[in-house]
Amino acid sequence: FKGSVEEPCFLILKEEAQEQALLQLSQAETDDDTQLAKEPLVFCFQIKNDMDIFLNECLDKNSLVINRMLMEI
Repeated sequence: FKGSVEEPCFLILKEEAQEQALLQLSQAETDDDTQLAKEPLVFCFQIKNDMDIFLNECLDKNSLVINRMLMEI
């Protein structure tokens, strides 16, 4: 990648915290709750082209669900 990419903090959480994060997401009742629950699962990209390349690999080729955002500078 040409810019910075922040991996989801979910990857460094302890197992109990990961389970709690997934439970919170599965029990989200409103859009705001869902957005908040997705935060530990988000990849953050500095450059849009980097995000597009990543999404092409993950979404188009592997049919994965990816939570992402573009960092505003």
